[in-house]
Amino acid sequence: MALLLLSEARDAAATALLPQLDGHASARALALDGFLTACERQDADRCPPLLDGTTRSAVASAAVSRFLQVALNDRRTNERAEDALRQWVRTADRNPAAESALSDLLPVLVAGPRDAARLVHLLDTLQGTDGRPRPAVTARLRTALTRPLAHI
Repeated sequence: MALLLLSEARDAAATALLPQLDGHASARALALDGFLTACERQDADRCPPLLDGTTRSAVASAAVSRFLQVALNDRRTNERAEDALRQWVRTADRNPAAESALSDLLPVLVAGPRDAARLVHLLDTLQGTDGRPRPAVTARLRTALTRPLAHI
């Protein structure tokens, strides 16, 4: 499942998997696991493949945002989804394409004040790798996140 989300068939795979988020609990768990496995796929300092897909396809962008919203609001997958976002932010500190994709994605993840607070907290408390200071990109992403939140 994760490989399909990372392939050229990502739009078809995402379209087929999205209904599982509202389906039976075991199908939902399987879909979220496949999605989060795809999120965790990293290629050194390049833009993470799943995040990169959001810049190439409106279908992929909508699917990734929906899957992330569900994963972040599910107590069984919340920690794993936050860890994936932290890794994406760390990559964005070294990769302008990842930063641009996250700048577009983060505001879409916000459906209400709780979502906004969670993402702001994630950015404000993110530590660099190996005890390094917080990545500089977090301030820019926080600005990109909070600018459209004035309406909430």
